[in-house]
Amino acid sequence: MRLFITSLLLIAATLNLWAVKPKPVENAAQKKALTSARALRDDLVNLQASPSRDSAVRYVNVLIANAKTIEDEQQLNYMGKYLLGARVALKNSSGQEQREVLSIINKNLSFRADAAGFQLDTLSMGWNASEEFFTEQQVKVKAFVKGSSTFTEHYTLNWANYYGGDITKYIKKATAEGSSDTFNNPYQVSVKLPALIVFWLKDSQGNLYKPNDWKEMHKGGPIELDFTLIKN
Repeated sequence: MRLFITSLLLIAATLNLWAVKPKPVENAAQKKALTSARALRDDLVNLQASPSRDSAVRYVNVLIANAKTIEDEQQLNYMGKYLLGARVALKNSSGQEQREVLSIINKNLSFRADAAGFQLDTLSMGWNASEEFFTEQQVKVKAFVKGSSTFTEHYTLNWANYYGGDITKYIKKATAEGSSDTFNNPYQVSVKLPALIVFWLKDSQGNLYKPNDWKEMHKGGPIELDFTLIKN
């Protein structure tokens, strides 16, 4: 009888071992995205409580859950880069400017969530592996400098995600995430949307030209922007 009970226990233990599923191994892109997301969440939690902060934290929590299921490395790599940019903008600001940056980050995240069908008040409807953090979309930008769209100068059109702050200072520090490969006006660029985007022109001497403001963009298509020289 004792031998029979021992045999049953061994069988049960073996079945339990088989039933335990190995913890999925994070690939490099997942690890990078999760690290950026968790770091941004920690920074947000340490800020003074506000509706924008609480909303942004909840969006980032959903992103963390989603990053664990996404297999597309391009999506993951960009997610990590995008969230790192948000963190840098947040840490490089203070006071009222930091509150404005926080509001922009929250708005940026809400655009991503809306595109994926996520509702903030129904957390169970979060992103899943079939949803995309961004889609590459073509944007045609007709640029005007001093009221004219006919240029004798060769300008390159650049774009980057906007995380808040003074537009002039932002463009001076920004690293372009994409640019036009021709000097034809209207310019055509591939932009990762939806997002808040800032565009700027750069001439052959390295001078920068800023728009009146950033653009709230949900999809590609034609837009028109006026640019003015940023004086040194």
